[in-house]
Amino acid sequence: MEKNVKRIAIFVFYDQEGIVEPYVINLLDGMRDYIDYIYTVANGFVQKAGKEQLILHSDRLLIRDNKGFDAGAIKDAIADLREKNMLEQYDELIIYNDTFWGFFYPLTDFFDGTGREPDVDFWGFTEWPGNAPNDRIHIPEHLQSYFLYIKSRMFHSRDFLEFWNNMPYCEKFTEVLIKYEQSFTNYFNERGYKSKAYYTVEKLGEKKEFNKISYFIYAYDLVEKLHFPILKCKTFSIEGNMADSEKLMGFLEKNHLYDTKLIRSHSIRFANERSYFNLREINKFCKKYKKIYIYGAGNYGTNVKAYLDTCGYPFAGFIVTEKKDTDEKDTQEFKNFKLEPEDGLIIGLIPKYTLEVLKEIKGKIPDEQIFTGQYWK
Repeated sequence: MEKNVKRIAIFVFYDQEGIVEPYVINLLDGMRDYIDYIYTVANGFVQKAGKEQLILHSDRLLIRDNKGFDAGAIKDAIADLREKNMLEQYDELIIYNDTFWGFFYPLTDFFDGTGREPDVDFWGFTEWPGNAPNDRIHIPEHLQSYFLYIKSRMFHSRDFLEFWNNMPYCEKFTEVLIKYEQSFTNYFNERGYKSKAYYTVEKLGEKKEFNKISYFIYAYDLVEKLHFPILKCKTFSIEGNMADSEKLMGFLEKNHLYDTKLIRSHSIRFANERSYFNLREINKFCKKYKKIYIYGAGNYGTNVKAYLDTCGYPFAGFIVTEKKDTDEKDTQEFKNFKLEPEDGLIIGLIPKYTLEVLKEIKGKIPDEQIFTGQYWK
């Protein structure tokens, strides 16, 4: 920790069932060498055992209704700290949440690196690169809010307090994205505060592209090459980058950087409620059949295959409507495909194309031998 610099962290926790998993405690303990005070805000109900753990590993625990989601939690924490005259006791602020696993590496490099650029007022681990100018909805370039590091000049400014004083308790999650996640960076940039992402694709020698989230696309390279200390939960999913995530699991295990059982156990729970593909249901489906085929050889399809390979389920091949540039040996067209009664078919496509495929194969394959994303069940 920098000499004479006092830091406070606001950590936001939420679990639909009120369960505090071990990975959450890792996120608290992993900050201890760099933070003087950890203020944990739990949105919603917390089970007794989990509450005891949060109290033990935090300096203060506030349990509140999930009013306003993360932004509401941060707003209330800042108001509470201000009322207790605690904000002025610290030089810098970290705001982070439980939407990632870590820390794989000590945060020393991050704090040392940011310390070498004193003109930057606030940092994020990563950034959203913005979307293309012709996209229907404009989402500006911004730091991603799962981990923000705010230096003294901005932390102790009137602008900072006004931002949170004026933050409404949003009723919809999409509203939080607009008013907090997507607005925070530009709000302070416009008022003269400089922002920067620390772990960037440029450091990997890649070019920043519209709509390309670095922690999705470069999950493995960020950790292996830049010592990126975390993996976002959304990345370890069929909709994210399961193939790269599985490669990362092997790297973490080989180098004893993290207990990957914590990732796998939480990913099953995480996927049940928030993901298009329910991993528990995929497991049940695969156990019923001798061989599993996947309809679609794109991102979703290859991610499904990566998951099947990890679990040891017998992948038999990809099925596509029409072979174009696909030259993989294990790919065949649906018109030449026959599914045996003891085999199953997973539709590894986005919802729009899933519906189209279901119309195409209706009556040709029994419904019970087909698995789709949970929204179409």
